[in-house]
Amino acid sequence: MEKALLMTMLMACHVGRPPPSSSVFSVGRVVGATAEASLEDGLEKGLSSALAQRGALGEGVPVDVSVLSFDRQVSGVGTSGDLVHTGTLTVEFYVRGPMPRRVVLASQRSWLVSAAVPIDAASERAAALAGLTGELSKDAAEWLLYAPEESP
Repeated sequence: MEKALLMTMLMACHVGRPPPSSSVFSVGRVVGATAEASLEDGLEKGLSSALAQRGALGEGVPVDVSVLSFDRQVSGVGTSGDLVHTGTLTVEFYVRGPMPRRVVLASQRSWLVSAAVPIDAASERAAALAGLTGELSKDAAEWLLYAPEESP
């Protein structure tokens, strides 16, 4: 019985997420095709932080980041005439080096613009952008470490 339990535990260790890449990455160029200046800075800091948390930040393979689009639209009307805005951020992460690869990630977030206090709209949008850049940076770090590298 103990032997069967031990075998089950050993097999469970091999199921699930693949082993992480042993590569170390650095954040390369970060460019944007939008008027939102905070996006580039947020993505650079976010990717650096996400890689550092996973022990994968250093003088390694450069990862370039390109903001492809940030689309914003009014997606609904809340109580008291408040407007619900939804923003979709699409970003490309490109790994340079001997085995280049790329991924395009997108995320969406909504925020409320109060009809009573419309001046808060800028801070609400900034908070949504910070959330989007953080989320996409974490997703990119996971992709860098766990996605299989393509063969040349």
